[in-house]
Parts: sequence; C-alpha cells; structure tokens
Amino acid sequence: MFAHRPLRATKLFTQASQGRTQYDVPELGITVYPYHRLPQLQLSSLIDADDETLLDMYHTLNGKQLRHLREMGHQRYTEALKAGGFEESTRRLLGELKDRIGQWENLCNQEEPLKEREMMLYDLCVEWGVKVIFGMHEELESRNQGWDFYQTSYMAEGLAWQIINLYS
Repeated sequence: MFAHRPLRATKLFTQASQGRTQYDVPELGITVYPYHRLPQLQLSSLIDADDETLLDMYHTLNGKQLRHLREMGHQRYTEALKAGGFEESTRRLLGELKDRIGQWENLCNQEEPLKEREMMLYDLCVEWGVKVIFGMHEELESRNQGWDFYQTSYMAEGLAWQIINLYS
C-alpha cells in the first residue's frame, strides 16, 4: 500500500527533491541505520509548527526523502560499475535490504503514537521505510536477471526507485 502511494508534487516538494529547500526540516534518517529517526523527530520543530508551516514542512520532508531515495539508487549503480562491483554491490544490497526489513518490522511493532502530529511522523517513517524497501527489492530482482538486464533497466529509468508515482 505505502510503496505505491503517489506523492503530491507541490512546489516545495519539487524544490526539495532537487536539493533546494526553503524550510529547515529534520531528516527522517532513511539513509543510515536504523533507517528512521522517529524518537528524534518527535522532539523536532515539526511537532510545534502551526498548521500551514507543518504542511509546508511535510511537503519539503517528502521531497527530501525522494531525493535521498534516488541518490542511494544512483550510488548503488555507480558502485556496480566498478570492476567486480556488480556482485559485491548486490551482496551489500541484499544485506542492507534484510537489515531494513528488520528495522521496519521493529518500527511497525512499536505502539503507535496517540497524538496527531506524532502519528504523522510515525506514518512518514513507516511509509518511506517501505518505499525504500520496495525499491531495493525490485532492484535486487532486476540484478538477479544479470548485469545487462539491470543496466538496461537503470538506463531506461525503469527501476522502482526511478518511477515513484507523483501527482500535482
């Protein structure tokens, strides 16, 4: 469900996905273990922001996560280009995917927050966690078809992390 939920491409979202942010928003933590920063997020400025600012920060935060998702995918491809890199980066991808699934399960097994804004942050961590997991899983499936298939999929921008559903 979350993996395929389209993202709203507002102006703030688009700017953030391109690396230009107007709001200083905290990181969800999708790029490093444990792949979320929920405890820190619940103490962040997002909790106390007024409704309009919160919505703007929400769009900015989503845009930043899309940028991170794409950067991680491009980095994996760059690593795969090196001599012997395809096999090694595929092994690392599999290991990271297993770690991410475990951390996502731990997050989902936590008691859900009762307050609306804390719940929004929890949902963002869960949603982006599954988007990353799904994208990595689909990438692993294409890698299992061999280098040529993976490279063709990458060049055609056909990998799951390259074709996230957006709407305006």
